[in-house]
Amino acid sequence: MPVRPEEAGSGVPVGGLAEEELVHLRRMPRRERLFEALVYVNLAAAVLLAVFYTIAANWDPVRAVLVVLVLLAARANLRQARSARLLRRLSSVLRIGGL
Repeated sequence: MPVRPEEAGSGVPVGGLAEEELVHLRRMPRRERLFEALVYVNLAAAVLLAVFYTIAANWDPVRAVLVVLVLLAARANLRQARSARLLRRLSSVLRIGGL
């Protein structure tokens, strides 16, 4: 069901979404660059930890899990960046103001 642009900023729920959900949807495309930066920061941290633990010959299961958790955080941020990019493109196609 197409969304009319005049519905996007009013108090009328757009497509069955509450106002809090619309606020979240409007905020997400602005954070796309932040999510992409966090991906690179997490990847760099995981690589540095892996190199440090390898050089120090101090690998144990806890440290390996720590590196994996940092990599999983990078993956989650990558998904958020992709979702924000998709939402930005979708809002331009639907012509929803403010998204």
